Amino acid sequence: MSDAAASEAQVTVTIDGRTVRVPKGTLVVEAARQAGIHIPVFCYHPKLKPAGVCRMCLVKVEKMPKLVPACTTPVTDGMVVDTRDPEVQEVQKGILEFLLINHPLDCPVCDKGGECELQDMTFNYGPATSRLADAKVRRRKAVELGPFIVLDEERCILCRRCVRFDDEVATEAQLVIGERAVDSVVTTAGGQPYAHYFTGNAAELCPVGALTSAPYRFRARPWDVSPVASFCTLCPIHCPVRLDFRHGRLMRVVSQGAPEENTFGTRGLMAAYHTPSEDVPGARGMGWLCDRGRFNYQYVQSPQRVAQPLAGRGALKELAGWDEALQRLEQAIRRAVAEHGPGSVGIIGGGALLAEEAARLRRLAEAIGTPNRDHRVADQAVASLATPSGRSGRVADLDRADVIVLVGQPLVEQAPVLDLAVRRAGAEGRAAIFAVGPVRPRYRGRVRYVPAAGFDMAAALREIAQDVAAAVAGVKGARSFIVWDGRGAWDGSAAAVGETVLELAGALEHGGSEVHILVPGAQAQSRAAEAAGMLPGPGGLDTAGMLKLSAEGRMQVLYLVGVNLLETFPDRALVEAALSRTPFVAVQDLFVTETARAADLVLPAVPSIMRSGTLVDIDGQTHRLEAVLPPDGAGRPDGEILADLLRRLGADGHDRSMPPPSEAVAALSPAEARRIWGVANGPVMAHPAAALRVVPLVRLYGGGGTVEFDPVFRKHREPVAVWLNPADAERLGVRQGDEVEVRTAHGEIRAAARIEASICEGSLGVPVGAAGGSAWQLTALSNPYPAVLALEVRTPEVVG
Repeated sequence: MSDAAASEAQVTVTIDGRTVRVPKGTLVVEAARQAGIHIPVFCYHPKLKPAGVCRMCLVKVEKMPKLVPACTTPVTDGMVVDTRDPEVQEVQKGILEFLLINHPLDCPVCDKGGECELQDMTFNYGPATSRLADAKVRRRKAVELGPFIVLDEERCILCRRCVRFDDEVATEAQLVIGERAVDSVVTTAGGQPYAHYFTGNAAELCPVGALTSAPYRFRARPWDVSPVASFCTLCPIHCPVRLDFRHGRLMRVVSQGAPEENTFGTRGLMAAYHTPSEDVPGARGMGWLCDRGRFNYQYVQSPQRVAQPLAGRGALKELAGWDEALQRLEQAIRRAVAEHGPGSVGIIGGGALLAEEAARLRRLAEAIGTPNRDHRVADQAVASLATPSGRSGRVADLDRADVIVLVGQPLVEQAPVLDLAVRRAGAEGRAAIFAVGPVRPRYRGRVRYVPAAGFDMAAALREIAQDVAAAVAGVKGARSFIVWDGRGAWDGSAAAVGETVLELAGALEHGGSEVHILVPGAQAQSRAAEAAGMLPGPGGLDTAGMLKLSAEGRMQVLYLVGVNLLETFPDRALVEAALSRTPFVAVQDLFVTETARAADLVLPAVPSIMRSGTLVDIDGQTHRLEAVLPPDGAGRPDGEILADLLRRLGADGHDRSMPPPSEAVAALSPAEARRIWGVANGPVMAHPAAALRVVPLVRLYGGGGTVEFDPVFRKHREPVAVWLNPADAERLGVRQGDEVEVRTAHGEIRAAARIEASICEGSLGVPVGAAGGSAWQLTALSNPYPAVLALEVRTPEVVG
């Protein structure tokens, strides 16, 4: 836009005597904010569409016959607004008196007391006394809407922020307004539980104490918590968060949006307590959190955390201290190197470590002299990928995408907040969405979806390539996003899919589109570990290679750092064989996981809130994470443990040659990516001929670490289930909830049947890391999508 056009697009407004120039179409409430004038609101929120339902923002506009809502009225050139006119003040008092008619005055015990917008508005704008003589109408209290959200109906002021978020942002539309007039109440559609991955945002948007979070309810008050700005570390998005501590215990996690959002709402009232660390653009700056990031935090103070170094395979006992523990590990490494060579030591881990810690782990491998190192503990081949022209993906540009291509597992299960941006783009019709994967994503609007898994993915991607190119053809300055999960490291499919992704990106770039490729890491810090070089050295083995060597009894030491291979690796039988046949296995972790129970030595690490270092997010941005608590018990930060071990091995001074993470992080060039997936993969396997084949499903609540050992969150861990397409279920005579037993050539599992139209026909989906079982019990490296040999419905025995 030229300077002249930009000037014409600006209008001049006078508010309470102050003049401000704002873009044409700006709402009065926003123009006032820019002029430094606060207009009280309840229903308005800058990230939601204006609703104009609470009327708290009524203002007087010159030449208009009556008061107008500031949250729905756009400014015009020369507009004169008065927000403190006596008529406006009288209306504000009336609105507050109306809202308080039946509102309980239970501020001393209300969970929101101290950060309630109604409380503050009443103090600033409300009447000093009440004229109400009748008893208040009482409604239901503590209604459990879903796993995490509790509703006190009598406190609700029907501002509809929660309902609008659920419809506009989450696009779930599970919350609705039930009944009519004075009986109106927030409830769930069809009386179903309020359950999706973003429900906590509704409670955070609530301006009063109507919606509260079950994990935090009645556990602390706003004035006795100490807030600290930080980042979520549970997925590769790394959303900015605020951690609230009380007497050193983490009490809750809330979002920390961009600074301009803090003018409104609860966070605006809390702005005096904290300053956001930075204005993070794009999806991370929208101020939303997923429920795992918000509620899965009590594992950090779990009594099940490893308190002391442990030793003794199968019957772990506490050691005297760190000196004895590290001496055992040092001696095992030295003995293995002396008797069998450095290649007899394997190091697996890094995807859960901060960038500096991952770099230190690589230094340790180099100090030992072993090229056998890898951070990939699931089936991900690469954690980043640049386009053929060298462009890196940028999350910040996703909101302006014209085309979005999703390849692989559902994005919401891997990077949920990123999925919100895709949902809104689809719902508003701003972007054409294409998807290839085992599960049909649930987006509003038209989605071109081709079912595929593993072997079929590359062909499916080629099938939609022409449609993708057509969607951006003729669009000047078009932006295209390809989000690929980068999986298929061990079955050979990653190489084929990766090549097809690069072909598509190249074709789009050739057509004039700006192309971005984003790869959600299988682990939260996959990108950092990849940048730190936690990949096989020259002639070295990857994770699969190390496990095979161990299973053959030819690996002497396995050092596993922050990994639970029995939970994450796609061949459980291979991991069990490797752990049992390796003479010395050391595990460094927060908990005694399944894998740790099979170790000879367990070293207690500490959670991320007790460590300092650099986070690397999905698009390569780096963020400084500061420790907010000192290490507790005998646990030590991973970096300190590794530094101590390096000193013992005579590799002092290792830090001096480390480049800063911000310089080390770059997306893999196509050539480098080809080298990596070429090493990891053999020939692409043939499609197995079978009526039904197993497809592992990545799930957000899966996992055997932060979820299983969180005393509150673990009860929401998804139970193992067998997903069947309705057509397959009908053919096999399986009904919803039936207990079925599935057998493949590699194992068997028993679980409840879940009939899902989203799973592609011919596939039997089994979640990874679910409570009570995992897809990895049915798969093997040699056959990651095995045919189902038998599926039997188990009829419960009738007693009596």
